[in-house]
Formats: sequence, structure tokens, C-alpha cells
Amino acid sequence: MDDEKAALRKKLKRMVELGRWADELWKTLPLADAIEAIEERRRGADSDDRYTLTSDLTDFLLLAGREPEAERIIDEMIACLPDDVRFPLRKASLYLYYTDGPEKALDATDMALDRAYRTGFSRREALGVKARILLKIGAANSCRKHSRRSCPSR
Repeated sequence: MDDEKAALRKKLKRMVELGRWADELWKTLPLADAIEAIEERRRGADSDDRYTLTSDLTDFLLLAGREPEAERIIDEMIACLPDDVRFPLRKASLYLYYTDGPEKALDATDMALDRAYRTGFSRREALGVKARILLKIGAANSCRKHSRRSCPSR
């Protein structure tokens, strides 16, 4: 048990270190250069670092308006990690917030929920994402019934 706690602490410490490194890139480099630096470091990373760096990379790509690249990388991680819930949720968020595809977001969330129920991890998070998607779809459907002026902006 103590070994598991120590390993988890070490993993979390490493995630924080990588997050701080990415934050520093964000603050000091042009976005394209920061993306390149993360891609370079990700290429030689072990599986835990690769996971964290890939999360940061997709965030940076989305900020740069490079949604197709972010989606491709997310899809690669989904294929490599069949029990992971977070990358399908990232895909759902990409569709919901960046590409205005709430129906596709629902599909990604359903994948995340299947994985969450199978593994017992992140069920609440996946259900929350699904609720946000359903709310957005409901708001969009109600907007279609009314004039454009009464619809909230997307």
C-alpha cells in the first residue's frame, strides 16, 4: 500500500512538473513554438509523460485553432488506451465547444461512459459532460422554434 502511494505521489508530482513546464511555454513562446516544443518532448516520453504531454498538446492545438490536428491526436490516444475515459471526453469537448457538433459529442461521451462503467473511473465526469451536451442540444432545439433574436449566442 505504501509503495502504491509513493508511486502515485511520484506520478502526480511529475504531472505537475510537466504542467508547469507547459504553462511556462505558454507564457514565454509564440503558440506555434510552444506546440512544437511539446510535440518534440512528447516524441521521446514514457507512457505517463506522453499522456500528460498529449493532453497539453491538444489544449494548445485547440487554442491555435488547429482542431483537425487535435482530433487526430485524441483519436490516436483513444485507440492506444482502450480503458481511458478522459480522451473520449476531450473529443466530446472538442465537438461541443470548438466544432459545434453536439451530436458527435454525444457519441464520444457514450464511448467515455462505456469505458467509465467498465473501469469504474470518471463516471460522474462523463455524466456531467453528457448533461452539458444535452443542455446545449435542448437550447439549440428551442432556438429553432423562436426568432434569432431570442436565441442565446453559441
